[in-house]
This record gives sequence, C-alpha cells and structure tokens, in this order.
Amino acid sequence: MSEYGIVWHGMDEFLYKMDQFTGNVGSILGDSTKAAAEATIKEAKPEIPVLTGKTADSLTVVGSQDSAIAEGGEGIEYYAWLEYGGVAGHIEREIVPEGRYLFPASQSIQGEIIEIMEDSLEHQLKLTGLD
Repeated sequence: MSEYGIVWHGMDEFLYKMDQFTGNVGSILGDSTKAAAEATIKEAKPEIPVLTGKTADSLTVVGSQDSAIAEGGEGIEYYAWLEYGGVAGHIEREIVPEGRYLFPASQSIQGEIIEIMEDSLEHQLKLTGLD
C-alpha cells in the first residue's frame, strides 16, 4: 500500500509481462522489418527494366535480429547505376539520390508497411497477455 492508501492489484503481473514484451522487441522489429522489406521488393520488382531478369532477381532482404532492409545488386555490377543513375561507359543516366525502384516502392506501400508493423506489435502484445 502506498502512503496515500492506494493498493495496486496485479502490478507484479503487469511488470512481469512488460518485461517479457520489452525483452522481445528486437525480434519483433526484425520480423516486421523483414516482412516490410519483402513487401517492398515485391512492389519494386515489376518496375525494374528486364533484359534477362537477373537485376530484379538480385533484390533481397538483408537483416539482423532486430532490423532488415531491401537491397539489390548482388552480383550485378550495374545495379547502382540502374537504381541511382550516373555514368556507365558511354551512357549517362540522370542521378536520382533516393533511387528509382526500392525507395519509391516502399513509399507506395507505406500503408501496408505500417499495417505489417502494427500487426507484429499486436501479435506480441497478445502473446505476452498485454492486449
């Protein structure tokens, strides 16, 4: 009981559940950012110019336990030129600092990305009994 006569019922259980939840924040972020990066790749692929399909197929999710990003170009030496512009050989392409494919794709599905993040958070809250 506090000095004001307030009795907290269930506080120990609440604090335990909060500790469980916060201990899992890294994996929540890792899982949800991986799903968001996969959705970004799915959106970007149809926009990438196709000759052989290798460039679009080079898009991949790169991440750690607590974060992930969509990236392209593994084994494709001209990917950066295609995505951001510049000069390659005799061909000059307008420079687009934010990129032509991945960033615009992520912006076009921003609502879906927010939903992915919220769903992941809500799922973890339910698992720990904090819903």
